[in-house]
Amino acid sequence: MSHSTHITHTTPEAFDPFIHAQTPAPDLFPGTVPILNHKEMVAILADHERYSNAVSQHLSVPNGMDPPEHGPFRKLIEPYFSASRMQDFEPACRDIAKRLIASCAKQGDTDIMRELATPYVLQIQCAWMGWPQEIHDDLWQWWQESRKAMKTGDRNRIKQQADHFTAMVQTQIDERRQLGENAPQDLTTELMKEQVNGKPLSDDEIISILRNWTAGEVGTLSASVAIILHFCAEHPDIQNEIRQHPAQLETAIDEILRLHAPLLTNRRVTRCPVEHAGTTLPENTKLTLVWQAANRDPETFPCPHAFKWDRDPDQNLLWGKGIHVCPGAPLAKLQLRMFMEELFTQIQSIHPGKIYQPASFPETGFEALFLQLT
Repeated sequence: MSHSTHITHTTPEAFDPFIHAQTPAPDLFPGTVPILNHKEMVAILADHERYSNAVSQHLSVPNGMDPPEHGPFRKLIEPYFSASRMQDFEPACRDIAKRLIASCAKQGDTDIMRELATPYVLQIQCAWMGWPQEIHDDLWQWWQESRKAMKTGDRNRIKQQADHFTAMVQTQIDERRQLGENAPQDLTTELMKEQVNGKPLSDDEIISILRNWTAGEVGTLSASVAIILHFCAEHPDIQNEIRQHPAQLETAIDEILRLHAPLLTNRRVTRCPVEHAGTTLPENTKLTLVWQAANRDPETFPCPHAFKWDRDPDQNLLWGKGIHVCPGAPLAKLQLRMFMEELFTQIQSIHPGKIYQPASFPETGFEALFLQLT
């Protein structure tokens, strides 16, 4: 079968609230202007003079920074995701995937979120940052409580969970500082020794970076694992194609996640009056970048709701674009590739299970997902 011609139609209504991407429900984005068009979104991502990424009330390093402040911090963190570091981390990543998958193999209905997706991501993050595995349960509890708080919109609960995460990271920093030269030689210790513009990173800056690497990754990557497995279960032809052509695995992952975004939206704010859809938006207008809509824009992606092998990867906004493109993409791609390679090694087929509950907006992926791994 030729990869350049193969198309599989999906059932996108089950995927997300943006099936009719160009006309989403207006109440999804109260107080903001949704950006849905792919071409317009790419232009916004490249225009830092008119559109600011500093949209959070809290310190966000470097995601929530604009040039020139953004550059030195971005330069600092990029080497942590270098090809050599990914190569060095690959065995540990594969071992975690192998062990978790082996524990679920042949057991019948498998609770993907609780038994595979979330434990895999949490254990990977702990291993990568050098955190003890004992912190895994605390991170799991924090993640569950954070999700509940976000769904209720309770600001006090949200703040409590943010403070709880800060305390967890501060403990890791304090322990390493007390150990001095005897501190474990891991990523967290290394980050504590970094400088920007000749000044050591503050604890707040270190915590912000680690928050992005943890809080941001747990949700999107656990969703990604479940999305990919669900797609394979629902599309045995694509599953077989990937098995027969393992070199195409990363292409398949990117296309599956184009169809069903693991992260639905991002934010920007105008720095001056700008033209949009025939009107002038004033300075400080809040914008919501709807990744799912842009990645299903029919002007950029013909047959946007179909899986196709021959999409232009440069058009896919899965990892963002411009100077704020996801710095952790190499690690995320490694995790997903390791997981799927090990799954296909141990599992002969993936079939739909008895329970299927999509996540509710603003989350994506699945609240619950059971699959047959045989």
